[in-house]
Amino acid sequence: AEQAEEQRQQQKALSADAPAASEGAPASAVRAKCLAQAVDVPPAENPAPPHAPLPLAGLTFWASENLSVEGVVTGFGSQAWAMTHEKAKETAPALAALGAAGARCTGLAVTSELGLGTAEGHDLPNPRFPGTMPGPAVNGAAVAAAAGEADFTVALDTTGAARIAAACCGAYCARVTTG
Repeated sequence: AEQAEEQRQQQKALSADAPAASEGAPASAVRAKCLAQAVDVPPAENPAPPHAPLPLAGLTFWASENLSVEGVVTGFGSQAWAMTHEKAKETAPALAALGAAGARCTGLAVTSELGLGTAEGHDLPNPRFPGTMPGPAVNGAAVAAAAGEADFTVALDTTGAARIAAACCGAYCARVTTG
């Protein structure tokens, strides 16, 4: 219990100090509710001229907290899970590929416990349609995208949760395939 409380306090402190998507922008109420943990996964460096810059250079993104970032416990929206697991030894390949293309991961967005349900207890606002539900499971990523907290977000689309949450928040969502 003490370890869980310590983790919550650390996350609150990190969230308060997290850089905003736009440099120098003040932290918003939306940011405070949808940021599970601030992270800084630096992008690859742009090649020297005359080579073209990396395609995602200068863009920031958030990932749902069910995607691994090296050195951070992948909590899956569950304090119990986070307390019983170690920090990730490597960053998820999809996030690493975005970094290799020049994007910087600056935050992990809240998700419902184990990616199931509606992220109840997070009391997430819907930035585009106030008073309506921001969608199921990975709605923290959709809320962050719709509120402009990052240039884009990445989330797992378990049972369509990312697409539904994006639709509820008036954001775009692309479901990519392996084929």
